[in-house]
Amino acid sequence: MNAEERARERDRLERLRALLAARNRIEDVAREVVAASSDEDAADRVRRLLGCSEIAAHHVISTPLRMYRRGDALEREIADIEQYWNGVVLLDPAASTRDPADDAADVAAHTELDAGEQGPSRNLP
Repeated sequence: MNAEERARERDRLERLRALLAARNRIEDVAREVVAASSDEDAADRVRRLLGCSEIAAHHVISTPLRMYRRGDALEREIADIEQYWNGVVLLDPAASTRDPADDAADVAAHTELDAGEQGPSRNLP
C-alpha cells in the first residue's frame, strides 16, 4: 500500500469512527446541529462534541440520518480496517468480520456519501 492509499484509509477510518461516535450520541449531535447558525458552525460544534477532525465533522453533518442505522456495519468496517492497519490481513473472505450482505449496501452508501460530499450539505436547514 502506497502513502496515498494509507492516507486515504486513515481518513476513511477517522470518518467511520466519527460516524459511530455520532450514532452513539445522536441526540447530542442533533441538538448541536439544530443550534448551529451555518454548516461551518455545525461542523465546529460537532468537532468539539466528538473530538474529531474538521473533515470528519463535516462528514458527520452531511451524512443522511438513515445511514446512522448501520451501527453494527460501522463497527465491523472499523474492525476490518483496524485489523488491516495492525498487520492482520484477512485473505480468506470467510474469516472476515464483515457480513457479505453489507458489501453492496456499503458500496451504495459510500457512493452516495461521496457524491454528497461534492455538493452542499442537505441536512441543515
